[in-house]
Amino acid sequence: MLEKRFMKDNQSWKNNIEQSKRNEWGRTIEDKILSSAPYPISYDVDSTQPINFSEFSYTEFMGGVILNTQSIEINTRNILKCSEYNYKDSKYHIDLLKEKLDDKYELETIEGTIPKIDEVIFIPGHNMFDIINHDLKDRIGFENPNAILKAHPLTDVKELNKIRGTFGWNRTIRGKISGMELLKKCEKAWVTSATELCTAAVVLDKDIGNITTFKNESVGIYYPINRILFKEQKENRQKVLNCIIETKHSGLLFPWMDDIDERIQAFFEETIKLKEHYRPISSSFNIKK
Repeated sequence: MLEKRFMKDNQSWKNNIEQSKRNEWGRTIEDKILSSAPYPISYDVDSTQPINFSEFSYTEFMGGVILNTQSIEINTRNILKCSEYNYKDSKYHIDLLKEKLDDKYELETIEGTIPKIDEVIFIPGHNMFDIINHDLKDRIGFENPNAILKAHPLTDVKELNKIRGTFGWNRTIRGKISGMELLKKCEKAWVTSATELCTAAVVLDKDIGNITTFKNESVGIYYPINRILFKEQKENRQKVLNCIIETKHSGLLFPWMDDIDERIQAFFEETIKLKEHYRPISSSFNIKK
């Protein structure tokens, strides 16, 4: 069940970080998702199949659930299509998300008053360090001495120390400290395509910067959404994000929605339709050059 799958990370890391209660709603609809899927479906895995995919996946997202295919190209095309719709209410989902913003894990609050922070670089866990544009990270740290770096809660200390050595030990916030508190206080958040903190920053109307290395950018589960948010002008980001969430076939499911069954079905139907449209129709063979 989802409860065990949501907690599986804890068995792999020494940090013993528990997921927060914000993910509890997702567990209530897991059976619905599993029973509705027309193909095999797995929890929290990367999209590693071609356009002609044969599996789906799902994971938590901002207190809700996100559905994906195992093809990053299909996922990206689906979310792009969702972003191009124009709905009358441009902030409905944004306001509801803002009320529920919380850390994904049970983390420590920061004692005392947190001053305003210029820039925070939010890095992923050490298993995703190859997605970071390390040259850009170091440049930000060099050019802005007030910038700080926030480690992911599930990060091996030895691997993190390699980054601390170049960025600065005194400017690196350990993983167990609340990232959401830092996000609320900062002026600009530097994030990768693999984190939902990009969406959270947009909900809070923060400026965002992309610190992902281009060649690995599409690896992250949240890349299809973050890709669009990175490209949009700041004043348009919330409206576009709202459009993505509002679209029934986006694969985004949240507790306040009263049409969950319809949305699940719409996602499966739309992505299979995209698969059929874009799947290869010529035979594959190697051409010697």
